[in-house]
Order: sequence, then C-alpha cells, then structure tokens
Amino acid sequence: MKVGMKSGDTLVEVMFAVAIFSLVAISAVAVMNSGLSNAQGTLESTMARNEIDAQAEALRFIQSSYVAERRDDGEEGYFAKLWHEIVGRANDATEVVTKYAPTACDDLYNPQNANSISKLNGFVINVRKIGLTDNASESIVKQNDLFFSPSTYPRIIYDDDALLDNLNSSEAQRVEGIYVAAVRDPGSTKVEDNVVKGSVYYDFYIRTCWYAAGQGLPTMISTVIRLYDPDMIAPGE
Repeated sequence: MKVGMKSGDTLVEVMFAVAIFSLVAISAVAVMNSGLSNAQGTLESTMARNEIDAQAEALRFIQSSYVAERRDDGEEGYFAKLWHEIVGRANDATEVVTKYAPTACDDLYNPQNANSISKLNGFVINVRKIGLTDNASESIVKQNDLFFSPSTYPRIIYDDDALLDNLNSSEAQRVEGIYVAAVRDPGSTKVEDNVVKGSVYYDFYIRTCWYAAGQGLPTMISTVIRLYDPDMIAPGE
C-alpha cells in the first residue's frame, strides 16, 4: 500500500509568518505605549490644573477675607498682612512679566534669565497654612531655594511629618514646576513718598512647566486672575 507524504512549510513561508507576527506584535506594543502615554499625560495635566485652581482659589480667599475683616480703625488683621505681603511682590506690567514661552523648564530656575522665577518675585501659597499660623508670612513660599524643576508633574511637596497644631498642615519642602507672578496695574498705581501704596487691581499669573510622559518638549499650562485691591476702596463702600 502506498503511503502519502505530507510536505511541510518551506523556510520562506516560516520567515514570512514570523515577519507578519513581529509586525503585528510591534504595532500592538506601540499602540499600547501610545495609549499609556496619553493616559499619563492626561492625568498629569489634571493634577497640574488642580494645583493651578488651588492657587487661584487661595488668592481669591485671601482677598475676600481681607475685605471681610477690615476695620475702620485701620488695624491690620491676619489677611491684611497676608495680602500686603503678596502684592508687595508685584512686578510692573512689562513684556518680560507677561511673556511666557520657556524653551526648557530649567530656564525658569536660572536667575540669569529675565523671566526666571527669582526675577519675577515668584511665589506660591501654602494652602495648608492659611489661617493656621499667627505669622501670615509663613503662608507664602517665596524662598528661591525651595523652587525646583519638576521631577514628575507640577506640585507642592509637603513635609507630612511636621504637623502644625496637631492638624494635617505642614511645611512646604519643595515647589516643583509651578509658581505665581503678580503684576500691578501701572495706570492706577498709588505712590506716596516714592513708596507704592497700592493699585486698583493686580493680575496674578499662575504658571506651570513640566515634561509630560513621552514628550521631549515642555508642557505648559497657565492662567491669570485679576483681583481688585481692597486698600483702594474705603470701608463701607
């Protein structure tokens, strides 16, 4: 009896099948990596916007609280001192202040650059300390050596081991990739004896810069809020 012989795949066919499988596998991995990068980038952008919103709300809260606590006798309360220290760091409305297009996040931390954090009197509000300390100045992070280029996304890193009055408020140890620059209205600045006493309003530029996952260029999100100076409004008006 004659037994039939079944021929196997040739070497060319095997190589062709392996090539197709490799192409499909590489494409699948690339799509997965792209999806993960997009998801990570979206998460980082959300976290950055949360930090921006926290700073904006803190500034609005300080201004409105100052208005609420003002007294006719001129005595300065906690929020008055805090507001005055913040606007005391305001810049003149120059092109350098309003321009925001760093080619690298590290540029913001180079004091030689005209639009660096130190040149613009950059700061952030320590939202964990507002109203919880007698020294209003402690609610503002303004030391240049506490600002760093971001390791991940824009954030304020706290020392959670240093508790304040047994509450979950603590010292800010690092400020990464976020800062606030205040700008006074040059057309309405009140000056007495060569000392700036106030402006009708101040613009607060809240800026971030970091490198999102899979991105070689910096990602930047910023906003600006305008707050009117309570000092320019007489109590009761």
